[in-house]
Amino acid sequence: VSLFYSCLPIILLLASGLYCLCVRRSHSLAMFCFPLACLAMNELVLKKLVMMPRPGATGKLSDDTGRHVGSCALSCGMPSSHSMLSIGSLVLLVLDAGLRVAPRHADAYEAMDVGLAPRGTWTPKHFIVYIGFWVVMLLPVPLARVILYDHSTSQIVVGSGLGALLAL
Repeated sequence: VSLFYSCLPIILLLASGLYCLCVRRSHSLAMFCFPLACLAMNELVLKKLVMMPRPGATGKLSDDTGRHVGSCALSCGMPSSHSMLSIGSLVLLVLDAGLRVAPRHADAYEAMDVGLAPRGTWTPKHFIVYIGFWVVMLLPVPLARVILYDHSTSQIVVGSGLGALLAL
C-alpha cells in the first residue's frame, strides 16, 4: 500500500501531462507545470542547500526486530519531493474545484439565458465527492514515505508545507 502511494505523485504527473495534451486549458497546464516546477526547485536548489541525508543513510537505523532499515536512495531527503508534490497538488485541486461550485441559486444564471452561467459548474455534492477522492489519494503519500523509511517526519513536514505554500 505504501509503495502505491509513493508512486502516486509520478502517476499524477504523467496523467496531468496527458490531460494537458488532450484538453489544452489553463488549469490543466497549471496541474502539469506545478509538479515540474516543484521538482526542479527541490532537486536543483533546495536539496543541495540543506543536504540532509535520508533515514538510515549512515547504516545505523534498525527496526524493532533489529533488522537494518533505511532508504536505498543516495540523494538527500530534505525536503521530501513526494510530499511537496502530493500536498501541493491537493491544494491546487481544492482551489480549482472550489471555483467550480455553483452558487446557491445557480438557476438564476440559466433563467437569464444570456450565457452568464460559468462553464463546468458543480453542485456541492460533486465537490465533496471529488475532494474526498483526492484527499484519500494524496494525503497518505507523505506518511507512506515515512513508512518506507525514505524520509523522516521533519522532511515530510517541510516538503508538505512548501508544497502547500507554493500552490497558493
